[in-house]
Amino acid sequence: MQWIDYELDEPCDELPVKNSNEIVRDKHYTEIVAAFKINYIEKSRRNRRYKAIFFYAVITILGFIVLGFAALCVGLLLHADRWEVILPVMGGGVATVIVALLKLPQIVAKHLFPRGEDNIIVELINTLKNE
Repeated sequence: MQWIDYELDEPCDELPVKNSNEIVRDKHYTEIVAAFKINYIEKSRRNRRYKAIFFYAVITILGFIVLGFAALCVGLLLHADRWEVILPVMGGGVATVIVALLKLPQIVAKHLFPRGEDNIIVELINTLKNE
């Protein structure tokens, strides 16, 4: 690899001067970034609170579903006359409840907290920065 040496004809001690459009643009960009920062901090705080509320609500609902389903299974087993009919039905029900317990929180969380939500704002700021 060869190094290229550039020499200036005259020493440059001055900073480049900005015109009025660049100054206005920089001012607007700085205001947008400051507003984005404040909004992002507030949104992050709200999302943490919402996630905690969501977690406790889902755990409570799923707890009631599991307890209700367990009570139903026990009731069916205690009063069953034909085991060969009850057991396959209960097996399917247990499998359904397990799948619901695993997937339902993921589906709800995906809609409450979508990925890439901030990408639009970041792209807007980058566009303003590059203009």
